[in-house]
Amino acid sequence: MQINHVTRLLWNLAALAAAGVVASCVESTGPADVEGANNGGAGNADSGTGGVGATSSGGATTGGMATGGMTTGGQATGGVPTGGVTTGGVSTGGIATGGSATGGSATGGSATGGSATGGIATGGTTGGSDTGGATTGGSETGGATPTGGTTTVGDGGAGGSMGEELDCSASMPTSSGTTHCGSYRTGRAGDLSWELWSNSYSSAACITYYDVPAFSASWNNNGDFLARVGIEWGGRSISQLGEVTAEFTYTKSGTAGGFSYMGVYGWATSPCVEYYIIDDSFGNMPFSPWSMQERGSATIDGEVYKFYSGSFGGTGGSRCGTPFTQHWSIRQSGRQCGVITVTKHFEEWAKVGMNMDNILEAKILIEAGGGQGSAEFPIANVKSSM
Repeated sequence: MQINHVTRLLWNLAALAAAGVVASCVESTGPADVEGANNGGAGNADSGTGGVGATSSGGATTGGMATGGMTTGGQATGGVPTGGVTTGGVSTGGIATGGSATGGSATGGSATGGSATGGIATGGTTGGSDTGGATTGGSETGGATPTGGTTTVGDGGAGGSMGEELDCSASMPTSSGTTHCGSYRTGRAGDLSWELWSNSYSSAACITYYDVPAFSASWNNNGDFLARVGIEWGGRSISQLGEVTAEFTYTKSGTAGGFSYMGVYGWATSPCVEYYIIDDSFGNMPFSPWSMQERGSATIDGEVYKFYSGSFGGTGGSRCGTPFTQHWSIRQSGRQCGVITVTKHFEEWAKVGMNMDNILEAKILIEAGGGQGSAEFPIANVKSSM
């Protein structure tokens, strides 16, 4: 039987269909974000009263994507969970599902070790620079802790010129220290002023200061203990201060009782305000200050701060009568090294009605509500551009 060309073609097509040629593609998806719940408590510096805890989310626990995204500042295996990309580079599985749109780069890792958000802007977890500092990778302020490298002041708006580095692994001075102990002492330390205060007299409540901008403090069941170093203006309007910044790196040990604060502290008298900018604590960060009302928030120096304000019934000593107002900024993740742009907090507070002026001082603070502990600040410097 003669077979024409059309019939032969139909047979061939049927044979191909019977062979069952099938192509498949498996799409991998990135893991869900992980949140850490932190409970914090706070008290008041003057009252020594413990505070009420608050629970809030703590941001990413591992600094990027758990698999295939950013493990230590770049990408673990080129931007995909395992095995790279079989067809087409990053466009079919690199960034869209395996890495992070901002945490990995289009070329299989970040050119500088992680992006501003992949390198964690929330307090120096493993995606920032827990063990390697943060010079160009990681975040300017979520980065280096005292166990690694340096942190870079990125835009000149946080305490100095472009590229100025803060040594987060600095060591304490080994000479020229002067120690004072007691309940209330003040004095000069180089170009700065220091102050020691405790509401229970004890020779175990001490501050050691140096001619260079550094100090240490120790306490032993002193109720409410404060040690601080910084600038005293005696009363100057915010417009006359220029830009005020505080540079710090510190380590802590021991315990601090019911509350503890590390950051910037001061007073103003128009109206009378005691203010706190808190970057760390012996307890969990963040926390809600005792008996204060939340007033707003803003991103400052690369991290969100929540603002609180309220009336306090303690005594303001020679500065204020009773009661007076307290203003608070609470960083939403703790850090032990960085630069605080103090005037930026003043500006953001004014936007939410937390007004004050005639600033008396701005000092780097360690405050502890009891316990037995110590803190060392190899860098503790406050600067004003005017």
